[in-house]
Amino acid sequence: MSNQVSRVKTPYSTSQHDVLEVTQANFDSCTNSNPIATHTDGNTVVTLSAVGTRYFICGITGHCSGGMKVQINAVSGSSTSPAPTSGGPTPPSSVPSTPGSTSPATSPPGGSTPDSAASSVQAGVGLVFGLAALLAF
Repeated sequence: MSNQVSRVKTPYSTSQHDVLEVTQANFDSCTNSNPIATHTDGNTVVTLSAVGTRYFICGITGHCSGGMKVQINAVSGSSTSPAPTSGGPTPPSSVPSTPGSTSPATSPPGGSTPDSAASSVQAGVGLVFGLAALLAF
């Protein structure tokens, strides 16, 4: 992941949940036996220091199969953008105005940064576990 380290923070109720890091096979089948790591502190922080895919589930019976699972794809934090591919039309830089709108929507200059990507991962994981916790009970 270049020179960057990202962290994913997952708050949860320790009386109702835990966070298990598991293999892809155990993730796919929601199997909580032989986890790679077990977290039960209620405020788990996972460090993503290498490129690759990691898998996390709630180990409480029925929670994973109810959706309390997340796959995290850690990618390189390269600051260069890939060259655009040729062969297709260039997409418009703004959305056409609709009746009643005052200005077209445009994308922010420069796209997302590695910091915003890390924040998105953190928010996404918290959202996945948080929403699943609310929906499970």
